[in-house]
Amino acid sequence: MLDDCKYCAEFVRKGIQKVPHFEEVCATLKLDPKKRSDQSEIVQALTSIGQFGTIRLARKYPDVTDEAVFQKVARTALEFYWLVLDERADIVQREAEAKLSERDAEQRSEAQAVEREVARRVQDIRQKWGGVEGS
Repeated sequence: MLDDCKYCAEFVRKGIQKVPHFEEVCATLKLDPKKRSDQSEIVQALTSIGQFGTIRLARKYPDVTDEAVFQKVARTALEFYWLVLDERADIVQREAEAKLSERDAEQRSEAQAVEREVARRVQDIRQKWGGVEGS
């Protein structure tokens, strides 16, 4: 599904660590969190269930009919969705800070280049006009 999911492996790893019943729910949905090829589909499936609720679960996975399993999948998906939202917010913040830091470094570099050029021109002017003062 989302083969270009840049952070799917990280989301799945944190899901395994922090979300109760994560691996069990993945197995219920016939997905393996240890298989890299399933990771983007896991993120897509669980976040859509977490975001849109049991209607998405019922429509996308009609074979999940046991009420207890259905509720476990819905709850786990919701907790995983919250985790992904928090992680995405952290990622956006880190990337924004990195961009800002990079921009600041570029501005400092440009300012230093301007200062060097001004100093060079001042020195050239002094050398050129320095001979005039002695006349």
